[in-house]
Amino acid sequence: MPTPKMSSGMRTLWDYAEQPVTPLDALAAGLAAYYLAYVITRTHGPLSVFDKARFDWPHGGVLDCFHCAALWAGLIAVALVSTPLAPVVYALAAAGAASFLYRYTGGEHT
Repeated sequence: MPTPKMSSGMRTLWDYAEQPVTPLDALAAGLAAYYLAYVITRTHGPLSVFDKARFDWPHGGVLDCFHCAALWAGLIAVALVSTPLAPVVYALAAAGAASFLYRYTGGEHT
């Protein structure tokens, strides 16, 4: 059953949900989720924003656990990959691939 379109002509995320996710999109979402989960749980972030989020905000430990953060980051990445925000997901995927390769070849986060 198709979703009704808004009379103003604006598209919502639900309008994009009918577009199929390709294997490349799934790979990009996975790498983006890896990168987001890693930087949120293991780095300080710009202006120490991730440190503040981990220590000051009530979040139930989601921001301390890599696997917990990866689950939520993955859900967000999959939801966004078939929208006009796909270039953001692909940029995060490129950063995730670079980070993964750096770690795989023996690089360490300092």
